[in-house]
Amino acid sequence: MSFVVTLILHNANIITMDARQPLVQAVACFHGRIVAIGGDHEILALSGPGTKVINLHGATVIPGINDSHNHMLEVGIKMT
Repeated sequence: MSFVVTLILHNANIITMDARQPLVQAVACFHGRIVAIGGDHEILALSGPGTKVINLHGATVIPGINDSHNHMLEVGIKMT
């Protein structure tokens, strides 16, 4: 990688939804986009002076779940 990543999340249980690597310890991002996943050691090696590094202390990270719009009354009625 010829650039310094902007964010690293490490020391975590990261669920990737990738059958080849379903669970990893760390993820590296560059301006909001995931650019690398893997073990703590290999991902932390990508950090530089401007990288924000966050230790998640074993927390689990899941892919984004986004319900961008709903009407609560209608959702409630449909669930009953």
